Amino acid sequence: MINAAYKPKKFGQYNDVIPHIIKGFFSDDEVKEIKELINHGKSLPPGGFYSPLVLPELAREQIELKVAGKLLKKIEDFASDFVGEEVKMTHNSYLSYNKKHNPDAFENRGGELDLAISPKLPPHFDSDNYFTKLTIDYQLDANISWPIVIDTNGELYRFDMEYGDLLLFWGAGTIHWRDPILLKEGDNCEVWTAHFAVQKDFDELNIPARDPEARKIRFQEWKEKSKFDEYNNAWQEEMTKLEKADGLLRISKLKEQIAELDQKYQQAIERKNNNA
Repeated sequence: MINAAYKPKKFGQYNDVIPHIIKGFFSDDEVKEIKELINHGKSLPPGGFYSPLVLPELAREQIELKVAGKLLKKIEDFASDFVGEEVKMTHNSYLSYNKKHNPDAFENRGGELDLAISPKLPPHFDSDNYFTKLTIDYQLDANISWPIVIDTNGELYRFDMEYGDLLLFWGAGTIHWRDPILLKEGDNCEVWTAHFAVQKDFDELNIPARDPEARKIRFQEWKEKSKFDEYNNAWQEEMTKLEKADGLLRISKLKEQIAELDQKYQQAIERKNNNA
């Protein structure tokens, strides 16, 4: 088992780390507060800890939310009870996946933006947060189906989340991924994710966890002690199929546009000859 030293003492009603969804966890007022924090973050100038960060290669915008007060207490109390010891929310992010976050990759053909973008979230462990005991994903908005897959003890759990779903899993110790996808114009997925750890572990391990050599060692452990290679190879194969299919579709569209232009040209030549 990866990161076994930091395995949760319990996982809600389960004795093992079984991922599952809770519905209706946040009230309407609490969701409103989360969205206000997101909007505040979007208004901040770039460069700050709580400022928006756009990762074009992932078609993603992410914002660390400054959660406090009753909302923070509710989440931390729940997480502590859930894993059987006191934990703190050590990291969180609002994540927006949308083509608009990678504008440089757009291709304009006949006034249409038709180049698909892939966020590419292949199988992985949450390496820099390897000492955390709980990860939550809260579905804020989505108009696409984009399942999360989690491997727990060799069994795959698949979650196609709906608005308001709260997914609980151990991101540090279980390999997980999003299915391969190509985002089209207008496709959108927004989640709020957070990690919880014992405060002492965070204080002692957060900075060293980001050392490049330490990351290499953890990555090698993934490969040796899990089905990382097997899952990753299958994921990459499926992603390649999607990209090839999309490329062929765009070539087909381009041929249709060329044929249409050629037809219009021939018609123009005929009209010119008839008027001569």
